[in-house]
Amino acid sequence: MSKDSSLENKDENVTVRNTIEEAIRDKLFNKLFAYVVVSFFVVNWQDIIILFRSKYDIYTTLSIVWVGEKYHFPYVGPIIVSPFVAHFVMPFIYGTTASVVMPYITMCISKATGRNYARIRYIDYEFDLEERARIKDLQINLKQKESKLLSLEKQTEDQYKLLSAIEEKKREIESARVNLYHGIKVIVDIYKAKKKRISTQEDFADLLKAIEESDFYKDTGLWGINKLIDDVETIYESQSTSKDK
Repeated sequence: MSKDSSLENKDENVTVRNTIEEAIRDKLFNKLFAYVVVSFFVVNWQDIIILFRSKYDIYTTLSIVWVGEKYHFPYVGPIIVSPFVAHFVMPFIYGTTASVVMPYITMCISKATGRNYARIRYIDYEFDLEERARIKDLQINLKQKESKLLSLEKQTEDQYKLLSAIEEKKREIESARVNLYHGIKVIVDIYKAKKKRISTQEDFADLLKAIEESDFYKDTGLWGINKLIDDVETIYESQSTSKDK
């Protein structure tokens, strides 16, 4: 069993090492490839333009641009390199050098500007908090206004219902007044027809009989009018009977 466990630990170590190597290789060669490609275009951009814009055939154009270059090296002096070195090896050297130097340059720039960027991030964070608080206050105010609006709408609806009830009651009262007016007008018209004279009991009896025959007496909309006239007629008849005795 110990042998199996040692084999498993060995496999795990190999796997971890391979993962780390792949990560380092991926980071290194991806950046190196990018720097080399950029360096190639920077060094050969003029020759590339000539190749694409030339009116000659490709071989003639290559013979024109496929030339060596002169480089001045410190303490060495000018050196003329071959076309292959000038167009391919030197861009590779430039790209490799840039991939090695750029991280240090980036680190120096980060050290010089890191504090300022940190302040900017802190200021952005403060403004973000202030903006969040402002938006939250606006949302609270909006909810309060919406609540007030709903309350006002409810009050308006209640007032509208109350107004509708009042108008309905008003119409009922006006209808009752009109009915009462027409009913009383019938009595007045009958009284005028009697030449405005009620001097005897017979005159009053005639008035009651005329009222009984009118629409006013038959109008069931005037509550109690029939009962009123019947009571008056009963009292009148009882008084007439007692006088006769």
